[in-house]
Amino acid sequence: MPISPVHSLSFSHTQYDGTQGPFALVANCGDSRLVTDDGIATSPNTFRAVTRDHRPHDPIERVRLRDCHATVGAASNNKVLRVFPGGLATSRSIGDIGMSTAIVPTPDIYIMPLTEPEMSGEKNGCTSCCRTQRFVLASDGLWDYVNNETVGRLAARDKRSSKDAATRLLKHCLKHGGNRDDVTIMVVDVTTNTTKAISENDV
Repeated sequence: MPISPVHSLSFSHTQYDGTQGPFALVANCGDSRLVTDDGIATSPNTFRAVTRDHRPHDPIERVRLRDCHATVGAASNNKVLRVFPGGLATSRSIGDIGMSTAIVPTPDIYIMPLTEPEMSGEKNGCTSCCRTQRFVLASDGLWDYVNNETVGRLAARDKRSSKDAATRLLKHCLKHGGNRDDVTIMVVDVTTNTTKAISENDV
């Protein structure tokens, strides 16, 4: 399912009349990530990224940082790429004022169509159906140790609730990554409903 970028590096907005169905408006700034299973019942354990991580190794961010006269390199004690001056491991951030003029708080904003349910069933002269789509939103403390495939294995809708999925992901991160700093995880199930009146032409 395509994701449409509304803008990057500006706060201009776009209008969306909803004629193409339900959608989610996603804003991302920093190295947190949103992934989704698209609500496809045949592959509920397959997740894909919705957002792009804002990190110094990203090609788009490297160009932007260079144009802002920032330097990208690893600190002497590890191999993590950082932005200098400041030394942050993220190329965009909300709140790190004064670290570097290249570290901007400007988000990438996406319009993401939600999976539309297929019409089925009949009740009181109407057909209706609903479909649930799972989203996993987490900070870089998770993604440093867990990839999208592992999320699908641990957080699949057909295996566990959203609460249990978040707990399972956290435990896996703490056990295998050893990271106890900056690990925030949200698992949200979004259900879209469609109801259509049955006319005589439909019978």
